[in-house]
Amino acid sequence: MGLEKWKQMHEKVKEVGIENLSRSLRFWLDKQRSKHRRGLLAEVQENLLHELGDWDPDLPWETGLGMLADFKRLKGHCYVALEDEGELAIWLTHMRWMQRRGELPADKESALALLGVVFDVSEASYLSRFHLLKEYLEIAGPDASPPQHITDANFKYCKLWSFVWGQRDLYKRGKLQPEREAALRDIGLRLETKSERSINVEMTKAETVFGISQSPSRVESIASEMDPTEVPLIDTR
Repeated sequence: MGLEKWKQMHEKVKEVGIENLSRSLRFWLDKQRSKHRRGLLAEVQENLLHELGDWDPDLPWETGLGMLADFKRLKGHCYVALEDEGELAIWLTHMRWMQRRGELPADKESALALLGVVFDVSEASYLSRFHLLKEYLEIAGPDASPPQHITDANFKYCKLWSFVWGQRDLYKRGKLQPEREAALRDIGLRLETKSERSINVEMTKAETVFGISQSPSRVESIASEMDPTEVPLIDTR
């Protein structure tokens, strides 16, 4: 996002007020909080955000740990997505960064590990998306397509579209880890696109009729050489 676009979002937050933000604006502000704590904001951005007042309050350790324990009781895991519980997700990400830099006290690291927290940032990011997708598919049905247009009603799940696309792309290129492929299929996600599934159906029909495994173009070529009164033709388009 360019600086001008960033400033437009900042103005919207300033106009509405921190206490009255929509989910999309709150998500944007949560992202700024996360970047701020990792030192990724430019000075001009830091200065503008401070104009909002107390825009990045610290979540006390005991409060954060209690919220995480409640989250696990409700969800059954500790993989918190920013779109789901922004304040808790930022706090947990901060704990991971402290652990990575060797700044997290041993007793706090043990308490988080006891709850089941994964400290690897990349793995935790994947698992938070995976569990959010599982939740969405349980609500919308197996193989349902995540929403692509953001509204306050579907905001929690709108980022899943790019996650699903990424997993399907990895699968198509043969780079999706087998255990992840199995887990994604177990929760109801089809990794083949609709067009690929259509081709597979036609290939299965062709194999059944001709007793061979060929590309659609090859099957069509063979079929054209046969007596149509002997073998029913299959539309391989």
